[in-house]
Amino acid sequence: MLWLVVERMGNWYDMPTEGFWNSMGILLCKGGSHSFDVTMRPLLNNNKPGTYRLYKEVRFDGDKDYFWIMSEFRLE
Repeated sequence: MLWLVVERMGNWYDMPTEGFWNSMGILLCKGGSHSFDVTMRPLLNNNKPGTYRLYKEVRFDGDKDYFWIMSEFRLE
């Protein structure tokens, strides 16, 4: 699952997205990578300059626990 949020005056807010993403079965070896597209819906969200975060829920193969990874970026 992916979760997109935006920071406004010290608070983080959910952003409407295209729905639920679930990238199951992606296996990465040490040093590997995977990319995916995220639609920020500029007409709906009025994406202003600022700080955004994209969260992705992941789990290691054979592990039952999930955790979140996050990437932070700025729109100028």
